[in-house]
Amino acid sequence: MTEAFTLTLDPDEGWRLVASTPEKSDVEVVLRSFDADVLFATGKTKDAPDAPPVTVRAGEGGRLTGLHFFARPTPHGTARRILVRGV
Repeated sequence: MTEAFTLTLDPDEGWRLVASTPEKSDVEVVLRSFDADVLFATGKTKDAPDAPPVTVRAGEGGRLTGLHFFARPTPHGTARRILVRGV
């Protein structure tokens, strides 16, 4: 099942859990950023990312495979609207 939802990340927000799955094997999630660049990363637990982040540029999307997915705004700027799809 593929679901999509939007979120707004505050400018000073740290890592935010944006998607998680109870599956034992990795799933694919797509994050699209609308306003400004966003960092997107995966983790083995819901606590924090443990893989290097990728930068999702404003107006573009990024695709990662994992179990738990995190996003955070890049330093400086305004709130960021994102769309998360895949879990």
